Amino acid sequence: MGRKIASLAILLSVSIGNIHGAASQSVPEILNILWDNTNGENWEDKSGWYGQPGSYCQGWAGIQCYDVDANDELYGHIETLDLTQNGLAGNLPSSVFAIPHLSQLLLRDNPDLTVSFDGIEAATQLERLVLSRTHIESFQGIEKAGDDFRELHVTGCGYEGTFPMELTQLSQLRRLYANYNNIIGPIPEDIANMIELRELFLMDNNISGSIPFELGLLTNLGVLVLSNNLISGVIQPSLNNLSELQVLSLSGNQLRVSLLAFDNLSIIGEIYLQDNYLEGGIPLDFLFNGPKHGEMTIDLSNNSLSGKFTAIRLKEYDYMNIYLSGNKFDSIDEEFCNKDGWMRGDVDVFNCDGILCPVGFYAPFGRQTSEDDICRQCDSTVLGLKFMGSSDCGNEQKNYIEGII
Repeated sequence: MGRKIASLAILLSVSIGNIHGAASQSVPEILNILWDNTNGENWEDKSGWYGQPGSYCQGWAGIQCYDVDANDELYGHIETLDLTQNGLAGNLPSSVFAIPHLSQLLLRDNPDLTVSFDGIEAATQLERLVLSRTHIESFQGIEKAGDDFRELHVTGCGYEGTFPMELTQLSQLRRLYANYNNIIGPIPEDIANMIELRELFLMDNNISGSIPFELGLLTNLGVLVLSNNLISGVIQPSLNNLSELQVLSLSGNQLRVSLLAFDNLSIIGEIYLQDNYLEGGIPLDFLFNGPKHGEMTIDLSNNSLSGKFTAIRLKEYDYMNIYLSGNKFDSIDEEFCNKDGWMRGDVDVFNCDGILCPVGFYAPFGRQTSEDDICRQCDSTVLGLKFMGSSDCGNEQKNYIEGII
């Protein structure tokens, strides 16, 4: 039987209101319920909780209280409850959300803990909720989170189903991390309601359908990661409206047709579009307004882009890392071969070979990366390759999407 924390001589016996009709509970009583419901006797770190008398602000594992502030208003209240990777098991009691003034609840890496969002409306000052690698079956109730709620981590929680519509009601949320689940179906149009989003991570799910126009309405987005899903269609042109975007990752999907110019993105620093089915050439105005003097990383490898590798504005970039192997380029604008700061200095050393091996040559990464991994000519008995950037002399260039999605 769990130790009854409420029976200890504890300072700060703050009383709170009813939760779903239950009797009023003090903070020590809530902590006691948490201990009993999540197998506290077997926690990895249970110092304080295991019978140490005194205030829970002093020496209790995972509890951090507010320091004295200007008004002494929050002093002695729990600011952060952090039981990360602590062996919690069972069901998280809803009363935890009623701890007064709780700002951060961190429960990551407790895979035997099942979390629901029943009672979250009581956590009126909750800003950050980290539940990655716990177990979540439903997001029902999370839409009732308070206006201070800013950051949600639910990566690898075993969630299966369509994109939770409850999340689209969190209009003040700024960061959502929901990678490595089994979200199926399309991204809903109602995502436009999440107007405060700065970072959206949905990689390694089973999201399908096209990129919705509404993503381009999230004008505060700085990071958008949708890699390794089943997203098809074209690259949504509305993404070009995301003026705050710094990182865009759409790799490992089924995007087709042409490459978007991204000519309106003025602070973009990283674009990952590898392992799709993009066709045609590089737009002449590709990254027209991007930052020319900072380091830029663009991965376009393993698509079906073709023709001559050239784009007028790219010549203005000082430090470009652009990965192009696995496409159908047959030539390269030689001005790029004099860009000493490109490919982290490889172009300075290896010239054009630092970007793409010539037609009829190959290297492990489709370009020369060292004195050992040089572009080697195919044997004369092998049919010559038609395209630049081959990584295997025995096979013609193709789209290497298999195994990625």
